[in-house]
Amino acid sequence: SEAPFGRLAIMFPYKDGELLGKLLEAMDAINHRTLSSTMPGSLVSHQLSPEEVEAAESGELDIVSGWHVIDPACRTIVLEGLADSIAEIADAVPRDAINDDSYRLLADPTVRFTQRVYTQFNVDLKKIRLREPLPLLAESPDIYNPVKVATGAFTALDRLVQLRRSPSLRQ
Repeated sequence: SEAPFGRLAIMFPYKDGELLGKLLEAMDAINHRTLSSTMPGSLVSHQLSPEEVEAAESGELDIVSGWHVIDPACRTIVLEGLADSIAEIADAVPRDAINDDSYRLLADPTVRFTQRVYTQFNVDLKKIRLREPLPLLAESPDIYNPVKVATGAFTALDRLVQLRRSPSLRQ
């Protein structure tokens, strides 16, 4: 396929350790299945070799990577990998309710991507911890002042707010 990669975004309450555990377990199962024969240690410490990075970016190496933003109220996780692996993770995550302000799963097997963007984070999630809840940060006038907040940081926060409000992966 010309667009072999899929992505999944999930937002859920900070205290929902059960959901976090199931998500990480599904991700780790895929990465361990793919890398166990070449990996000397644990997934957390594994650094992809240049050959593995190239194979992952061409779609030949089935790994899942991504990031995890943690604030005092909510967790936001975005994963990417081969579309079948992302579907496997989506199936492993319990879905008890429709998307709302406290829980949102954005996954669509028909939305595909031609390139990976998170391979540099290896096979452990890149963790980013916010000191304040994202909605509170987004309301702060200081983040709109380029003298106080770098443009890149503002853009990242703004996109994270948009992601948390998005009704689907297509938007």
